[in-house]
Amino acid sequence: MNMEKKVYTHEEEMAICEAYRDKNNTVLDIIDKFGLSDHKHLRNILDKYDVPPRNAYAPRKKRTSLQTVQRKCPKCGKVIEQSGARFCWYCGADVRSKKMVAVEGLERCVIKNLELVTPAVRDEMAEAVRLAIRILKEE
Repeated sequence: MNMEKKVYTHEEEMAICEAYRDKNNTVLDIIDKFGLSDHKHLRNILDKYDVPPRNAYAPRKKRTSLQTVQRKCPKCGKVIEQSGARFCWYCGADVRSKKMVAVEGLERCVIKNLELVTPAVRDEMAEAVRLAIRILKEE
């Protein structure tokens, strides 16, 4: 399907640029509002007027990885150095957080039941679980 790009006047293009600069407007809102054919069409107009991409130079927030978080054993107080450790090396106590236990349970439950569904549903479930697990691990 070949969709022709609408030709915009200078004033319309300037309005598109202003709408883009307003962070309250999403890119999809701008595309819909002005009837742009796609993201590339929007980017071409923005490039024409040297409008930089949003957050081009904004510093990214550092995420704390699971490996850099120091955990201590709730029983003996020793530092757990191994990432993803389930038990304390010194006293054998369970050092998993409630979140880790929930993630492991979710993974076990889904893996066990994936064989029972159709391939299409399986792919959809697997993607939803991956997303849920990623969100749980980031919190």
